[in-house]
Amino acid sequence: GDLAARYTEIGANVVREVAKLKLAIANAVTYDEVRRVIAVSPPDQSGKTFYLHPATVRRNDRSAASVDEWTGEQRLDPRTIPEDVQPDSLTPVGNYAVQISWPDGLNQIATFDLLCELERLVPPTDGSWDLPSKPKEELSGAQQILQSAQSFEAKD
Repeated sequence: GDLAARYTEIGANVVREVAKLKLAIANAVTYDEVRRVIAVSPPDQSGKTFYLHPATVRRNDRSAASVDEWTGEQRLDPRTIPEDVQPDSLTPVGNYAVQISWPDGLNQIATFDLLCELERLVPPTDGSWDLPSKPKEELSGAQQILQSAQSFEAKD
């Protein structure tokens, strides 16, 4: 009857919303292999994508492998993480984080809160990923990677 139809409609709406949420979470953090950046679109900030240098994410691991649980002392020497490090894989963890597998064997759980705190790469407004006009030796590792990506795109 009428009541059953209402419950069916409610159930269908719930299923649709859960499917949208799962899709949003699955696509919330991706790796752009051309530009060599991690793109983050937190589910609670619809449409607001920002970009992170992979080495920055890896250097900010807060697990017991990188930070002493009792003292808070940094175990990871950030200098040991190469500027050109790239994630092996990205897997959503619930609706709050992403698991990032790195070539050195670390499986980092990076929460959206952590990712939102990290230094961001600023994409150009015209989509060209232009970098500041500094000599290459003065560019940061992130800028050098973006410059390489820009050169790669120009050849296409």
